[in-house]
Amino acid sequence: LSARTLGNIIRDYNLRTSRNPQLTVVEAGAAILEYIETDIVRRQGPRKVHRELRKGGTHMPRDFVHDFLSVVEPEKCEAHHPGSKEIHTGKIERMGPNEEWSCDGHLKLVPEMGLYVWGIVDVYSRHIQQHFVLRDASLMVNIRALYLRVARKYKGTHLSFRTALLLTDVPGIPFKASFDQGSETGHAAAIQSVYNITVERQWRPLYTEILENILIWFRAGLRNGVYHEQNATHRAVMQWVWARVVQSAVSLWVDGRNSDHIRKQDEMNLPSGGRPDDFYFSPEDWGGVDCLVPVPDDVLDALIEEFTPPDLFTFGSPDVEAHCEAVHRVALNSVHLDVKNAWGVICHMITLLPV
Repeated sequence: LSARTLGNIIRDYNLRTSRNPQLTVVEAGAAILEYIETDIVRRQGPRKVHRELRKGGTHMPRDFVHDFLSVVEPEKCEAHHPGSKEIHTGKIERMGPNEEWSCDGHLKLVPEMGLYVWGIVDVYSRHIQQHFVLRDASLMVNIRALYLRVARKYKGTHLSFRTALLLTDVPGIPFKASFDQGSETGHAAAIQSVYNITVERQWRPLYTEILENILIWFRAGLRNGVYHEQNATHRAVMQWVWARVVQSAVSLWVDGRNSDHIRKQDEMNLPSGGRPDDFYFSPEDWGGVDCLVPVPDDVLDALIEEFTPPDLFTFGSPDVEAHCEAVHRVALNSVHLDVKNAWGVICHMITLLPV
């Protein structure tokens, strides 16, 4: 089927396309209103709303989304409209993906739950390699274990460090690894946060687009009469459930960010006009060179086994962990955990705790 034939069919039958969605103003406005109802705190701007509608198959001009939101919610829309520019010290330039990974962790994102978010972003492509949700990312042994897991996922090794990681020959790290001077890296810190901008710049959208909504659901169920915050076992059960809820939401957000289109910017030294997925997995199409050195899986597996703390992803004693796993698998039939059922699952697990 040629492009001309396809075009004739679309024209003759007046079919909807992404460029000609044939939505009425009322239909387009209703689609926008339906979507923003899911954003409780109204932190998603016109660009984000337009992207998500497009992913769901609802196409309309981005200018229409902006104009519509500027009428419906003028103050919030204006807050997202570009008006000021941040001061940067210079342009970032890299040879290609896996030359340098930008790494950071954040407790402030979900402090009430006592959960850390720690992640790695490739500097060249801005591709988010992975984000982890865990109880403690302030210990270097935990960061080392997380780093190795990312290395296993991408099957590669580094050639040199920007900072010491307490291991001098850890496969799975690119040419350079950037860390800020946060508490999560201790004496292994190398650079200030302002210079670790690749990973730092994604904390705010992660919070405003995902975590702030999750926190509202979390706070709404705190005073349910069953959960007692001062009870260590109750808190371990709470973290077990909510860590999985947050991890699921963050992973979906990461997939979305990696597939989002970065507008063309000729002044940049890094690739633009495509998606982070494109820049990372097909660097040759953008003038880049993949800098990752392959490492056998068995080598990485052995390192992960040797350097992974037993309590890396645990939230309580072995008995509490086993109880949560059993209730979720047997009594609840491995129900998918989300913000709507999290507190119900927690209360069920607490009521079934042995006396």
